[in-house]
Amino acid sequence: MNNGLPNQRPLFLPNDDGDDPDDVLVVPGDTIHVEMQSIDNNIFTYYSALLDISDDGGSGVTPANPPSNINNGALGYFSAHTLSKRDFVIQQPN
Repeated sequence: MNNGLPNQRPLFLPNDDGDDPDDVLVVPGDTIHVEMQSIDNNIFTYYSALLDISDDGGSGVTPANPPSNINNGALGYFSAHTLSKRDFVIQQPN
């Protein structure tokens, strides 16, 4: 779920470019392992701020520190993450 709505994303496999049919790395009967890590909105805001700071391109402006839940001037963010794991067996297409 993402904000209470179903979260569906395609899985891109190493051979999913469709250019060479002989370049098959995943075949029916293979098992793939999928992990999804979830973060809360506050840690998303922290990482987004880090990305914005790193994308500044060196304009000469001193960057601000990203929002943090650590005090005493330390940089960083404490967060716990949830992890969901599933194994899937590749099926022959119908």
